[in-house]
Amino acid sequence: MAVASRDVHQVDWLINIGLHQKKGVCVLLASVMAAAQGHYHPKSFTEEEDMHLIYCPPIIPSHAKPTADQVLKNVEATLEGVLDVIHSQMKGKAVHTLVMFDELATEKRIHWDPKSNFLLGICRQHASENKLQFLNEQVLEELFANLNMGKVHYAVEATIGALGILCKDNHIYPGGLFLSRVTHFNGINSLQQQTKLHIVSIASDGEIQHRSTFIELTFKQILSSQSPIYPILQAIKFLNLHDWKHIFKRFQNLLLQLDHLKSFGLTADHIWSLFNPDDQQDVKIAFDLLKDIWTLPSREVLWTLGKLLFHMIFPYLCIDLSLSEQIEHLSAAAHLALVLYKLARKDFIQTNLYIDLMIMIKNILFCIAKAKIDNPSGQLWIILLGIDQLEELFGILRKMVINDANSDILQLVYHLSGTTEVSNILTKYPHWDRTPRCLKLPALSCGSKEIPDSADHIKPSSWRGNVKVRLVSLQMSWNHG
Repeated sequence: MAVASRDVHQVDWLINIGLHQKKGVCVLLASVMAAAQGHYHPKSFTEEEDMHLIYCPPIIPSHAKPTADQVLKNVEATLEGVLDVIHSQMKGKAVHTLVMFDELATEKRIHWDPKSNFLLGICRQHASENKLQFLNEQVLEELFANLNMGKVHYAVEATIGALGILCKDNHIYPGGLFLSRVTHFNGINSLQQQTKLHIVSIASDGEIQHRSTFIELTFKQILSSQSPIYPILQAIKFLNLHDWKHIFKRFQNLLLQLDHLKSFGLTADHIWSLFNPDDQQDVKIAFDLLKDIWTLPSREVLWTLGKLLFHMIFPYLCIDLSLSEQIEHLSAAAHLALVLYKLARKDFIQTNLYIDLMIMIKNILFCIAKAKIDNPSGQLWIILLGIDQLEELFGILRKMVINDANSDILQLVYHLSGTTEVSNILTKYPHWDRTPRCLKLPALSCGSKEIPDSADHIKPSSWRGNVKVRLVSLQMSWNHG
């Protein structure tokens, strides 16, 4: 009767506790009756309830260049509680992963880390040249004297590196690996047997200062003819240098001219909203401007440029495209860019931007080829080959910090450890995640004319086109483009 009346909360746990305490049937029934009358409240928790108190090992900061051991420990701390969920996404020999880089502004402040006994908050250029281990007061006096004389500088931003899982479940958030400029892939790869993670790409926010670092990491050797992906790619040799969306924003900067848009009837307010130089983060503005270019009247020069922009952007926005169709569009963009650059050189676009665009497209082909070898029955979403996942981690961070937007290095480490715990919880219980309403709007379909506000954060789960890699012929799609 007590069970039928639903007066007993978590009756299954009440019985479970009683059985563990070796209670007999009569005592169990008495416990149920007492619980129904409010005299007995069983105290036990489900795993889901325990997740509210989950603890993850803290992220280890790097006072200078991160060591392989630091990266290794951070990888273990990040993945410890969610490896089972990640492995559930595995369709082949490995789970494909990318490494993402981005910066966060920090307060100019020296902070002592009691766990490592190092002083944090010095710029990475001078951190390795100064004694930052706190041994006595003289270390502090010398450090602040050098700061006052300008021999060393405060750190004004921290470079965050994180792993992103290339799978359909966008709730598998990344976790921070290090806070510095250069990472050790050996530290990540040493856990490959345990984690089953295979790094296939790297991505950044497109900052110029990343160029030398990315060249150091990726421009090492030509693809070996013995590689299993060589027959698929042959002449394609490089990995990605920049996030695709930030390449688009750099195209926006080339088009800041008013007259050709005014002649099409656009208002001054609309034009200035597209040229807003103060908003460096609004990817939607960049998309809107490039769309206005490709919808201009059919003047040959503008039409050709518009076609390039259309083929470059549409594969990332139209959720009805298959992976083969996306490659066709990107192939068309690559060939148009090649012809225009050959005809006009730097009068068309800067050499660095042209190279980055080509590497971005080649990187997609590389990732598809690797997926064909490792996960032939799997899927690939090219929208994941940027830093969206890292931006979502930063979103969790901003919700936690609220008004204290800029932290010093050590405070940022503590906050990132907290975001790792939150992201691991959301990985196991995605129904707790509340996506902002602006990100739930429909994306572009093949017949869409307007780009919605969600264009900056399209999810794999919203993609309707077939993105199975086994159905893609890279050579055929490239030739069609």
